[in-house]
Amino acid sequence: MDSHVKQLVAIAFINSLGTVAGAITGFGSNVIFQIGWYTISLLGWGNGSMKQSDLILTLTSAPPNLIQSYHLWAHVNGQLALLLGLARVVSEVVGVAILFKSDNTRLQRALGGFLLVVFLWQALVERKIRQHPPEGRYSVCTRHRCAAVCASGLFSGLFGGLFAAPGPPLMVFVLVANIDKDEWRGTNSVINCMTFVSRILSFLWLDPDKLESGGIWLPCVIVMVTSIGALLLGNILATRVSQATFRDLLLVFLFCGGLSLITAGMGDFSVVIVAVGMVAIGVLTFAFRRSESADCMRKEFGNACPRQPLTDCAEAGLCLENETRPPLAREFSPAAPEADQAPLMKSEAVGYCC
Repeated sequence: MDSHVKQLVAIAFINSLGTVAGAITGFGSNVIFQIGWYTISLLGWGNGSMKQSDLILTLTSAPPNLIQSYHLWAHVNGQLALLLGLARVVSEVVGVAILFKSDNTRLQRALGGFLLVVFLWQALVERKIRQHPPEGRYSVCTRHRCAAVCASGLFSGLFGGLFAAPGPPLMVFVLVANIDKDEWRGTNSVINCMTFVSRILSFLWLDPDKLESGGIWLPCVIVMVTSIGALLLGNILATRVSQATFRDLLLVFLFCGGLSLITAGMGDFSVVIVAVGMVAIGVLTFAFRRSESADCMRKEFGNACPRQPLTDCAEAGLCLENETRPPLAREFSPAAPEADQAPLMKSEAVGYCC
């Protein structure tokens, strides 16, 4: 098998993995693709050109995002999509121009360091303050929220133009704003459709010869075909992902994105660090959730805690506020006076788990 065939097989794999992640959370697809693209170059199967990977992701972004927009249209937040989309369109052209005219290794590292600081801050916030489930759609009709949305969109556009990965600033925004996962998945797909045209026009303006390169179209076809198949799988898996798992995945992607940027230009060392970091953060997140689950089950059932899978309680991670004790709790509750079986009061601080 020659290196060109190996490159195409590797592209199909990393794009499928990224698209599944993107379908589940609305994030991660481009970050995963860029990390994989860089790994392919280290294996000697490609040139590792960021311009080329940026162009491939741009040319193939429309079909899967159109499908996802149609699939999740009922969840789309139109105001949020319009405001973020317009802000991204403005700054994305600037980002593409910087990509074509300057060496951005130092900029990548600086932004990577910033993302890691934001990750640490948000992880501490998540550990100390549990977010309640989102209440309705996110409204942008206040001065502060409108400013936050515009700033997030501008920074996202710069990231999208520079690295074809507009997600990190939006991850921070979604975590802080506590937006529902399905609302974000649908809204983000609409935003990507809006920015598709501006990105194509930017490439035509800055490097029209690149679009005429014969070597770009076969990878584009591979990416487009695998994207549609992986999108269907991701949407099936998304129904099994809770709001808290969604937030955990955003933190993982934020960490991996920062790590990949801060190690830019370090060759093999960069790939090793990112791979080890992904495994480590995944294990730590899983361990934290199991520990939190055990605490939650003890609070719910006391000494009569049933031997249920721990994920039954903390799958959401966020304690869901219900007016009455969940059916599972009633089923396994020890015999108690009738007063104890009365509806529980909601806790403003934590609520309780189902």
